[in-house]
Amino acid sequence: VGYDGGTAQDVLDGAKPTANYTALRAYTGRATGVRITQSGLAGFFQRDDADTTSADNGGTVIVDGAGRRWKRLHDTAVSVKWFGAVGDGFTDDTNAIKAAVAYAKATALVKCITFPTGNYKVSDTIQVHGNFNQGVELRGDKATITSTANAPIFSIQPRGTDSPPEVRINAYVHGFILVGPGKANTSSVALYAGRGANVRVRECTLKGCYRGLYLFGNLISS
Repeated sequence: VGYDGGTAQDVLDGAKPTANYTALRAYTGRATGVRITQSGLAGFFQRDDADTTSADNGGTVIVDGAGRRWKRLHDTAVSVKWFGAVGDGFTDDTNAIKAAVAYAKATALVKCITFPTGNYKVSDTIQVHGNFNQGVELRGDKATITSTANAPIFSIQPRGTDSPPEVRINAYVHGFILVGPGKANTSSVALYAGRGANVRVRECTLKGCYRGLYLFGNLISS
């Protein structure tokens, strides 16, 4: 029935439908692969019995009720919604977006962080700092990011807490409406880029900030 003479049960064990992360965390059964079905989180996860130490990161690694690690199968792009971003304009999505950025930075395969259509509320700067391999793409699908902070919405720069060598970061930012807390907030910036960052910005609307683009010692193009 299955590949290489496998049984029907083998096929079922490799693609068990599972509603969401909560259901997967409670799972203790025999399946080796699951398919998350909830919108925004949907995707395939494979059980990695050789890994007994990775932490549950709420997006690409989930630890189940038996202490087993389930790892998302993905290509070079990750979605902020995988990490819990809601995009409803009310829920604070700051930590979810930061988790997606942290995963992209730590994973050589990932080159793109996607923001599906929605209004993502943030209360702190989204820092894209340090050594991002060969660069990173921040791709909005008609996505709005609304900040309540008197601070930059995006901060892109090579220098952060990383150890030397510090390398130039190549970033491509496109498809966003970036909305600040109002021009009276004099530290508010839609996009700050500095200290050697090469940044390309296209198809973005910047409003409600004291500064739209704030550039320091870097290259930026549109």
